[in-house]
Amino acid sequence: MITRRTLAGLVAGSALLPAALRAQQGAPQAAAVAMPASGERPWARQVPQIRLGLLGGENEADRLGRFDAYRALIEDTFKVPTRLFAAADYAG
Repeated sequence: MITRRTLAGLVAGSALLPAALRAQQGAPQAAAVAMPASGERPWARQVPQIRLGLLGGENEADRLGRFDAYRALIEDTFKVPTRLFAAADYAG
């Protein structure tokens, strides 16, 4: 089912796509703004751990292995311990 919120997100994303493609083809400094600069954030002391919930059809080990690079990237970028959580359903 497509809701108004989903439709609005698709429209906003499609409006940004041409600019994103131009940035990728442009100067090398465009790639530097893709992720925020690495370093400790002011809020990092208040957040003991970032938990990322994962949904999917495959088994838990495959999900955790597939998303481990994202976990490492977020942990290195924000300097906060990050943990992947493989949820069994949407309630998880």
